[in-house]
Amino acid sequence: MRTSLLTLTVGLCLAAGCDRQDEGCYDHSLTHVRIATAATSLPLPAERTPLVGSFTSWGPGEVVFETNQGVMFGFDLELEEEAALPDLHADSRGTVTLQGWDFTSSSSEPTEPTIAVSDVDGIVFMLGTGEWSAGGIGWSVTSPRDMNTCTTFTRDNGQGRNKPVFLTAGDESARLLQGDVTSLGGLDVTVLAAQSNNRNHPWAPCSTADCPWEKLSWMATRADLEMLIVP
Repeated sequence: MRTSLLTLTVGLCLAAGCDRQDEGCYDHSLTHVRIATAATSLPLPAERTPLVGSFTSWGPGEVVFETNQGVMFGFDLELEEEAALPDLHADSRGTVTLQGWDFTSSSSEPTEPTIAVSDVDGIVFMLGTGEWSAGGIGWSVTSPRDMNTCTTFTRDNGQGRNKPVFLTAGDESARLLQGDVTSLGGLDVTVLAAQSNNRNHPWAPCSTADCPWEKLSWMATRADLEMLIVP
């Protein structure tokens, strides 16, 4: 899954006496996807409420979901330059069920939503931008601040540091780092970004370059979804 270059990098680190052996520590890809809520004028999905309908607009920028009753909900997707999304537009997927979590926030606690999209056969797609637990569907994601597992790298006027993500789906569990992929709960799960950072960034809830900021996004897709390179 990792390239021979990453393997060589890890080997050189170990030869120099480093104690970080996870290859995922060295993934610096720009595949983060952020679910944003401020740019849309539409209502946000209500907490845990199943909405049956279709995505009339899907991709980078404003996403619009229209229910079978003609009610529209919205949010924004902000993608880094190497990110990709599956095709969930109405023309491709038709009628689906959308559920959202953690779309409400305050100025001191920015929102970190999660969405799940299902069809008659079950969950098709999940995207999360923070730690999350949903007992009703048996999933949880935790990724506490971690300053020990990985070494730092320079990015965005500060220091980045990859961190582990712990996922559970029913009786299954996995520990992943940024860029890792596994099968969990019948879905292909990818950690897009998982970092404990110190830097000044427009998404961070502080203004100095040494402020702590957690960066996390993960995606779970069913194997039949077509992935699109969309930025």
